[in-house]
Amino acid sequence: YFNTISKVIETTLRFEKTFSSHSFDAITGYSFQENFKDGFGANASKPFNNYLGANNLGMFQSVTKDNIYSYKESDRLVSFFGRAKYNYNSKYFLTLAIRRDGSSLFGANKKWGWFPSAQAMWSITNEDFMQNIKYLNSLKLRVSYGKTGRLPHTNYMGIYWYKPDGTAINPETGEITTSMRFAYEANPNLKWEVNTELNFGLDFGLFKDRISGSIEYFTKQNTDLLGEYPVPVPPNRAERIWANVGRIDVKGIELFIQTFPI
Repeated sequence: YFNTISKVIETTLRFEKTFSSHSFDAITGYSFQENFKDGFGANASKPFNNYLGANNLGMFQSVTKDNIYSYKESDRLVSFFGRAKYNYNSKYFLTLAIRRDGSSLFGANKKWGWFPSAQAMWSITNEDFMQNIKYLNSLKLRVSYGKTGRLPHTNYMGIYWYKPDGTAINPETGEITTSMRFAYEANPNLKWEVNTELNFGLDFGLFKDRISGSIEYFTKQNTDLLGEYPVPVPPNRAERIWANVGRIDVKGIELFIQTFPI
């Protein structure tokens, strides 16, 4: 059997207020997610009769520990978040947001991370001095900045592995015994991989949006990249460890144009 259970809790509280030329919208919330997996399997050969099937594996003549497996694993993600949006006279827009995320997949010292973001936009075509330009129906200038975190595909904790051939000799008894070793060295300082992005953009629409598009300049930084690295033994118990090492920088310009000539 294979079981997968996911528990999710989402709670949000929202506030909206409009007065005169001002509009305010805020939301705050809490999120919890837990994923649980477990499984079991067994097989045997050479049954005493052909009618048992899998109902009584003990009645098979060939059953070894290699024919049996089981597993159990779980992870949790907890988030606190908030966002506030402000609009003045449909001309100036400001959005501020922040997240506080924690995951059981990270080290004991670095489970939590802060991820803020902000965006400002100016709707130029709503200004009084733009009202006589009939062919330009939309022109917006915007800038945004934000950070996001990425979860790893592994765990900070040391993981046990079987010895490659699955057996070893007990020096005290001389009998064959199962041998275990650490697959990964535990890293209590393993933390979130962070993506930081800064954007400057200009959106436009011409002739009742028959021609529209945007031009955007962006920079991206991926820091504390998660990776698997070799380490010496000793002093480490395992030959490999997951750590935050590495950085990627990307810069570019995006141009988008669409037309509806007919």
